[in-house]
Amino acid sequence: MVKKLYFKLTTLTAIVAIVFTGLFVGVFFGIKGIYNSHFQKGYVYQYRALQNAEKNKPKIIVVGGSYMTFAVNSRKLSEYTGMPVYTLGIHSGMGMSYVFETAKEFINKNDIIIFPFSDYTPKEYGMGLIYISLDGESDMFWQFFKSHPFEILKTAGSEICDKLWGVLSYFKWKGKKTEGVYYVIV
Repeated sequence: MVKKLYFKLTTLTAIVAIVFTGLFVGVFFGIKGIYNSHFQKGYVYQYRALQNAEKNKPKIIVVGGSYMTFAVNSRKLSEYTGMPVYTLGIHSGMGMSYVFETAKEFINKNDIIIFPFSDYTPKEYGMGLIYISLDGESDMFWQFFKSHPFEILKTAGSEICDKLWGVLSYFKWKGKKTEGVYYVIV
């Protein structure tokens, strides 16, 4: 009797895990582009610019909350120093831990980092905002997943709901003037 119950519970758990994993993978990787017009996707453009920077050329990297994009004039700083400037200023709710972790492989010995430490909270990850920036960026997703699988797993359910809601909202608001609806399928 106990063995049968254990077997049924184990089987049910395995089925739920397989269905949940399939749903997450299908929704996360199958539905792409609903966040393309969201301001948080700007981080991807900033990240890709840094990723494509010359490897051995010293550079200045500005890291911080979204105010850093306005606080530092990258063009003037580049003209003054003769060094390229890359700004990773994005919504601080995403967590500066995430920004530093994604940028660290592009930071070299002679680079200059500008960062107000008041923005930093160790091991802080605003997963909702991180998911938005990772939408359609599988290389960035797997890079984060390798070092933080539990952050992904514990928030996967809410991401599935958010993405499905985004798709439904797109069809509800399609063709209507709206404010604050960031879901777009391109």
